Amino acid sequence: MATRLLSGRVVALLDRIGSRGMYREPSSDPSDPIVRFQDVSKRFGPVTALDGIDCRFDRGEIHGVVGPNGSGKTTLFEILLRLRHPTAGTVTAPSPADIGYSFQEPQFYPGLTAGENLSVFARLHGDVDPEWRRSVTDRLRLDRVRHQRAAALSGGFRKKLDVAIALVSRPELLVLDEPLAGIDQLSRERVLELIVEHAEDGGTVLVSSHDRERVDPILDSSLALYDGRIGGPE
Repeated sequence: MATRLLSGRVVALLDRIGSRGMYREPSSDPSDPIVRFQDVSKRFGPVTALDGIDCRFDRGEIHGVVGPNGSGKTTLFEILLRLRHPTAGTVTAPSPADIGYSFQEPQFYPGLTAGENLSVFARLHGDVDPEWRRSVTDRLRLDRVRHQRAAALSGGFRKKLDVAIALVSRPELLVLDEPLAGIDQLSRERVLELIVEHAEDGGTVLVSSHDRERVDPILDSSLALYDGRIGGPE
């Protein structure tokens, strides 16, 4: 997924100015967490987006990051992917190249067709299982729009294409920011099925949602954020 991060490189470099946060690679010990935030904070000028976040996400599980809009979920994921740098604290996480991700705003090549986008990102990894790719695209009904330019797709299909791109390589870590937003009920059920199958195959999933009821049935653990802090409103 490294190519999909290029557009954020300049922002990420500028974001490091004045930052004292650190990154570490996770250990190879399967009992150690794949992701850990240790006293992580993020400030944008006078605004504190994250405040003293301390949590861990174990391997092979589905972890929810839940909270209302503006609670800090997207900022947490941006820091995880090194698109934003923590103002303070330590983040343990795999290299962005080993993370499959889908943000609220789909990121792909708008001038290519849906099928071409899937092929391009699949080739970046080289070992994509064709049966898994076919299963993902069929269940999300992307076969019916594979010849359409991505820019011309409806909002729902754009979202499903972005989620499919994140899934097809079966990454070690899958990060999905509001993957159920803007898609129909059947597609939501299919996305949840694919997330569960990815975890059953040994992958780790972080999924955010402002609607906890939608994702709660598949979660192994849940982190609630409110106003940039862990927990709910006081």
